[in-house]
Amino acid sequence: MNAKVVADFIRRNFDYIKSFHSFASAMAEEIVTSRILETAHQLMVTYGIRSVTMDDLAAQLGISKKTLYKYFPDKDAIVEQVVGAVLRQNEANSQLDEGTSE
Repeated sequence: MNAKVVADFIRRNFDYIKSFHSFASAMAEEIVTSRILETAHQLMVTYGIRSVTMDDLAAQLGISKKTLYKYFPDKDAIVEQVVGAVLRQNEANSQLDEGTSE
């Protein structure tokens, strides 16, 4: 594809290029955040919440701690999101189990 075709596609679908860049940036941020939370969950299940450090998480992800802190202010924020996700998943599973046992 040439640049003109791509630019025309973006204008038709995203109104103008800046909105596309904002959209792409937001999607990239969501992907990174999700990857951080998934990796944190795996490490915390394996080693325990107290044992996992921001250093461990950054090393496992292959990113710097500076990048990690760009997305989360501290370990507590990560723990809150990981535990919240687990609780929501358990609640959803519980509701499914109740629905199938009737």
